[in-house]
Amino acid sequence: PAGFDLWVVNQKLPFMSYSHTGENPWLTELASRNTKVFTVGINAATARAKGIADGDRILLETPDGKTAEGTARLTEGLHPDCLNVPGVLGRWSVGNERGSRKGVHFNSLMTYSFERMDTVAAALDACVKVRVRKA
Repeated sequence: PAGFDLWVVNQKLPFMSYSHTGENPWLTELASRNTKVFTVGINAATARAKGIADGDRILLETPDGKTAEGTARLTEGLHPDCLNVPGVLGRWSVGNERGSRKGVHFNSLMTYSFERMDTVAAALDACVKVRVRKA
């Protein structure tokens, strides 16, 4: 749809391999010391065109009305049409408040429907279009 001009892609972290590692207190402490973990990566030129600076709070919105809020991290190492978030963070957890709701939960932006499912492999289409603005 018009206005939804960016793709969100997820990245892998070398020290957080599965979603339950986001609840590990030692790993979440390590992650909090790394500026690339709980942020949303955005190409520097794309961010400047949208009036977004490094460290700004931003809102991601899908055509289906799903939203997520995060902190912008400007980078030259990302395609201008993409945003990136670690794919194992941002979810709600009961046992560990340190890891709970930090970062963006990639799966919360996806729409689960039969139309977005590969009926041969039963895989869900993980392509997510968003628009982004300052929060």
